[in-house]
Amino acid sequence: MTPLDTLLAAPLAWVLVPISVLMVGISKSGFGGGFGFLATPVLAVFVSPALAVAITLPILFFMDMLAMWSWRKTWITVLREGLAGFRLVMLGAAFGVLVGSVTFTLWDATALLLMLGVMSVGFVAWQGVQALRKNARAPKSGKPWYGSLSLLGFGAGSFAGFASTLAHAGGPIVSMYLLAYRDSDGSHMPRGQFVASSVVFFFFVNAIKFPPYFFLDLFSTDTWVVTFVLLPISIVGTRLGLYLHGRFPAHLFFAACYSMLLIVGTWLIFRALSLI
Repeated sequence: MTPLDTLLAAPLAWVLVPISVLMVGISKSGFGGGFGFLATPVLAVFVSPALAVAITLPILFFMDMLAMWSWRKTWITVLREGLAGFRLVMLGAAFGVLVGSVTFTLWDATALLLMLGVMSVGFVAWQGVQALRKNARAPKSGKPWYGSLSLLGFGAGSFAGFASTLAHAGGPIVSMYLLAYRDSDGSHMPRGQFVASSVVFFFFVNAIKFPPYFFLDLFSTDTWVVTFVLLPISIVGTRLGLYLHGRFPAHLFFAACYSMLLIVGTWLIFRALSLI
């Protein structure tokens, strides 16, 4: 059976997959992409992981283009001023995509999902403990708590690019990096910069994934048909995310970001364990 035949034969797919695409759109444009991975594992329940990433890449990139236009003033500032060391993060991402593309057929997706899930849940737990103890301190320079901005920025970008190439699962890494970054007074970066940083990162990463995906022969007529059927839902999700972004106070916005990261991490762990 072709991917299209498989999906048509599973009515549940046409309930779960559109909902997951809608949530991805909301997350990408309004909350920094915490749920950006979601459509891929949902699709992978019904088709192979390789076909799932092929179907979702154009959808994700289309969402990225919409979000880039909506956040154009803010992401231009992010890149021009080098906020949060993001130019090095993107350089690392290019390296990660290269490594992921060259070794695409060698990796066990289950192990990757489990590792990302444990890291995500662990990060949220650590941040929660710090908040309860009221001893989380940000350095006066505005650098992250974890030390060298250049080294960790490049490393985070590389890991995110690598995970994104294999399973579109780079969102948790980028969210952890941006949530850990603090201004000199210990506060999170402005939420607009938070979302715009994620938007420009994934626009770049998803754009450079197309050539290796074509080289790996992941796309087919059927994958493109499924992609185009789901595109209208991505538009609704992106617009809804933009609407919701401005409807939350800053503390609720970041609470939602941590909650999404925790949910994502838990989902990844259970998804990985179910595949073992």
